Amino acid sequence: MSRTDARREIAADFGFMHAINLALLALITLALWPLARLPLAFSLAKGFGLFFLVVLAASILLLWIQRALRVDDESHFDAFLLSNLAVSAALLVGWAAFAALAVRHAAGGAPAWLAAILWAVGLLTCWMAYGLVSVFYSGTFYRYTNLPLVAAAYLLFALWPAAARFLVGWFVDLW
Repeated sequence: MSRTDARREIAADFGFMHAINLALLALITLALWPLARLPLAFSLAKGFGLFFLVVLAASILLLWIQRALRVDDESHFDAFLLSNLAVSAALLVGWAAFAALAVRHAAGGAPAWLAAILWAVGLLTCWMAYGLVSVFYSGTFYRYTNLPLVAAAYLLFALWPAAARFLVGWFVDLW
């Protein structure tokens, strides 16, 4: 596959994932509207927009660093693989912490059935974040590692919000 073909494939994946994520955000908003939880939908939508920019910036920065250090998948495969994994994992753990805090705030004082729906919405947004990160880090290794990681991180932060607040609390307070 030539570089041009690879770029076209990435652009197609990117467009497809963006369309799916926008549709899912719209469905989340429509589902949360009758439940009187629109602030959560808007918080997740704003956070996801910023998350997209952070993923893009982190990917570009990592690419520059890898080029400066001459790390690629041909000469230093292990460094290439682990640096990509570290960045993609950090991005997803950050999103899981943000989503868990946002849902925790929205689910406070809600009946159990509503809280369960809200926590499921948060887990869905973790899958959406995984899909976005997978466009930039599309290898099988990253996909098999990052999906269980983001789900486990979301569960951890749901059960231990102090850890989530430690990671992204400053951002949630600003947001």
